[in-house]
Amino acid sequence: MPLSDDLVRFVRHSGDTPVLSAYVHSAFHDPAAKHAWRTELRRVLRVARTRCADDEEREEYDACAARLMTALPSESVLHRLPGWFGAVGCDGEIVATGLLRPVQTAVYWQHGPFLPPLLTADVPAQVWLLLVDSATAQLRRLDHDGWEDIAHTDHGLPQVEAGHMGSPSAVGFHGGTRGETATEHRQRREREVWDTLRTEIVRWLSDRVDADGLVLIGGIESLAHQIIEQLPPAVAVRTHAAPALRRGIPDTDLRSKALELVPVLQAARQERWLHDLLERAYADRHAALGLDAVRRAVVAGAVERVVLSDHFLHAHPEDADRITADAIRQGAVAESLERAASPLVDQRAGGIAARLRFAVPFVADGVAEHFGDSAVVPSSPAIV
Repeated sequence: MPLSDDLVRFVRHSGDTPVLSAYVHSAFHDPAAKHAWRTELRRVLRVARTRCADDEEREEYDACAARLMTALPSESVLHRLPGWFGAVGCDGEIVATGLLRPVQTAVYWQHGPFLPPLLTADVPAQVWLLLVDSATAQLRRLDHDGWEDIAHTDHGLPQVEAGHMGSPSAVGFHGGTRGETATEHRQRREREVWDTLRTEIVRWLSDRVDADGLVLIGGIESLAHQIIEQLPPAVAVRTHAAPALRRGIPDTDLRSKALELVPVLQAARQERWLHDLLERAYADRHAALGLDAVRRAVVAGAVERVVLSDHFLHAHPEDADRITADAIRQGAVAESLERAASPLVDQRAGGIAARLRFAVPFVADGVAEHFGDSAVVPSSPAIV
């Protein structure tokens, strides 16, 4: 998943600042262990402190650790989440977020935050839900605690009372068989209402959805497909009809159902992107495949988006951290791949690949490296 906007800003501002990063596993099912997360967090904080080089560094570390503990959410909030992340810089800046996937409790003390666990556990940059029925349309955005209402409109269809021989369509028209019947008038007004509604919804989504946001349209399935057809292509490819999501479902259930769909939709989007990337690799030379090639592209400032497989993030956390942080500071997007999409980049690029803003001349002598048992960087030019 890509990092949220707040986290990206923090990464860009903290590259030269010592940062204490903390990951907390908080999803304990045993009531007797509900306070275990705090004990474990304090333990790993003590262990990390022993690695400080001198009294001055320990003083900086202690100040960050104290600020970190004040940033922790209440236990009632924390226990609703599988995990939590917080990072505190020596300059006093703090960023914190709940996580939608479990993480191992751990702390890291380095320049800038430690990113690999966050890439696999963070909330997607934006998840939007549009609910449409015969009376209302509601646009909502998913956040860590629930839903944020963004836009709402009532579009109840007009009720036309039928008179003898039909009702006139406008002043001056004769009612009856020579004028417009009530049924025709109602059908025309329904079409006008739905056309206006679709136009309004397309405007909502075009104006608000960011470059990576996923959109789910629940409610009337036929209307969802009509809306998708009218969206700009860059938004339509990330928009999906989800008729199982509808008004009347409690917000907590609606959130869980939406989140169940997100990994599947993310994987489908990523697979399309990866196939396009692999085609471009040998077409316009705007792709880097494999660790060494992506590293060189980052040095050249050419990376637009870097993607990393689950296997690569776990097998090469230090390389993943350096590359993603440097790429983000240069304005690139860093994103972990859903498990369904990871095998493709594992097999074709050793677990890491990047889309480039411009081609980078490179002689690929000695580039091929093995990652795991089967994934090998292609022996053809690695930045192509």
